[in-house]
Amino acid sequence: MAGGAGTNTGGAAGGGSGAGGGNAIDASFNGFKSLIPTSCFGSLCHDLPEHPLQLKVDDQLYTTLTTHVTKECGPLITKGSPQQSALVKLLKGPCGKTDRMPYGKCISDGDEGCVSPENIAAIEQWITQGAPQ
Repeated sequence: MAGGAGTNTGGAAGGGSGAGGGNAIDASFNGFKSLIPTSCFGSLCHDLPEHPLQLKVDDQLYTTLTTHVTKECGPLITKGSPQQSALVKLLKGPCGKTDRMPYGKCISDGDEGCVSPENIAAIEQWITQGAPQ
């Protein structure tokens, strides 16, 4: 994944392994957006019209993130509560019958296609802060 060049305000150092290697993203909406093109698009991913969750980086993305409710894991983002946010649950491990994301790229911790722990921590911090746009 293309991590942003900013700092990780989540306190974790950059340079983690996997798709989020290099500098960790900023704990912000823009930081999260920087992960989407390289982790959520392509074969069987969130750019296909038939997929129930579209993650196109456009002017609807923030609304999608803050209003979409998954079948297995609840709201994609629960502002202020990363532990209740499906986004975090799915990046850390399977949730119900839904496989760990990115689908088919991340099965176990340390897999090359996984979002790095540093980037997950930045996403959690952004959500804890109320997931501001």
